[in-house]
Amino acid sequence: MFNSCAARDDNSYWKRRAYEVQKHYWDGEITFSDEDSVKVTDALKERLQGIRYYVGDKLGELSPLINRLDCEMEALRSESNEQTTEEFMSRVKSLSLGRNEGMVQFTAEIMEKATTICGSPPCQFSAVAIGSMARGETTPYSDLEFFFVIKNPDSVTYF
Repeated sequence: MFNSCAARDDNSYWKRRAYEVQKHYWDGEITFSDEDSVKVTDALKERLQGIRYYVGDKLGELSPLINRLDCEMEALRSESNEQTTEEFMSRVKSLSLGRNEGMVQFTAEIMEKATTICGSPPCQFSAVAIGSMARGETTPYSDLEFFFVIKNPDSVTYF
């Protein structure tokens, strides 16, 4: 709840306080400064916003196709709309697959940055995507859901 409130308030006090809470959790072992942490977070937010704008622009390009369709359900399957419907569906599917790949890459960036902040993992691990990412349906507004499989159960605190 604290992080949710802090995210909605641009006051630097909250960002500093969130950093202190994280540092306390890690017993003061964080070597990354709060300023660096904020820079990383802001860069990732900016990257996600760029992904969202890109998808919005691509969806906007589909407007002419949508306008050509008679959107009554029976009419979508009519011969006159068949080609337009197929083109629309093909372009949406292509955009969706491309964005899922992009979100997988974005998640990898997040994990890379987390490793930079938290230090090297104490054991081998795998991050397994679940939810929309596992189904190949991730959008720039999806929750990023995954779980960790770790080699050494004694290292669970790190994760």
